[in-house]
Amino acid sequence: MRAFYEPIALTAFETDDIALALKSLPLAGRWHWHRAPAGIVPDVYVSHLRSADLQEDAPTSSFHAEQDAQRYGQSNNQQQRVLLDADGTYQSRPVCLLGENDDDHFAWSFNHQSSKAQELHQLLNATVADTLRATHTQHILTQQLLQMRSVWGKNHLVWQSSTSPHYLAAATVCQRSIWLHPQATPEQIGQAAPHCIPYGEPLAFERDNYLCISLWQALWDHIQRSITVPMHATLTKRHLHEFLRLHRTQQLPANGVGHAARHIIERLQGAPQSVYTIMQQHLFCPDELLRTLLALLLTRVIAFEKNNAPF
Repeated sequence: MRAFYEPIALTAFETDDIALALKSLPLAGRWHWHRAPAGIVPDVYVSHLRSADLQEDAPTSSFHAEQDAQRYGQSNNQQQRVLLDADGTYQSRPVCLLGENDDDHFAWSFNHQSSKAQELHQLLNATVADTLRATHTQHILTQQLLQMRSVWGKNHLVWQSSTSPHYLAAATVCQRSIWLHPQATPEQIGQAAPHCIPYGEPLAFERDNYLCISLWQALWDHIQRSITVPMHATLTKRHLHEFLRLHRTQQLPANGVGHAARHIIERLQGAPQSVYTIMQQHLFCPDELLRTLLALLLTRVIAFEKNNAPF
């Protein structure tokens, strides 16, 4: 699953080295780290101990900034600092701090050392081990839900552990809703194969004890988090010259919608445009633009003018 980081108060060299280090790692493990797409709140911020201040230490930040400015040849206006709250977070997100200690002012560097890349990966994982657990659970749940698209029209889907009578999760696609037990783990969802209950039969469980997730939000998050674009959401060359139009903008998810999605919607407000035309926008990374386009199609926010596409 893709996880998102955002560097803050780091040098340009450190930012580039972090990206290179994480890109050098194989696609293995629970999370694969990417820089957060434009406009999307990251899962974690990455900074350096030299640039971090706790709230109670804030009065000393100007002194540290002056020291850093002298060390790096920058003016105080250019030297950014990170003010952490009492919980050690920044803007309600965890912060992964590089460096050995507060007095370590050496810039973090990769130097193409695999050990440095592994250390960084482990540090990021440890920082978000708790906060990303629910996201990972939802990702596995949605993946299984998508694999059973053929039964959505007539059935509820439920996930149940063999050791408990209570549901781990349930989905009623006709109501565009998914219910996930807050204590369900990724491992439990992965081991509990979903089964069908016809819509004509009651689906009895205490909904107040579950997290209710919009189907559109779950689908959107799944596309954004998947390491590779799922096979159910692909475009072939024959679709490049098909025209797109706005369809159901009210289904745009509340969270995780970045600048690329808003840009596409703005472009389509004027008139329908072809997939090819939209993909020629150079404001965004082509891979992220394509991923966003697919997410908009899967959530029905936009649609093909001709009903001949696989969405």
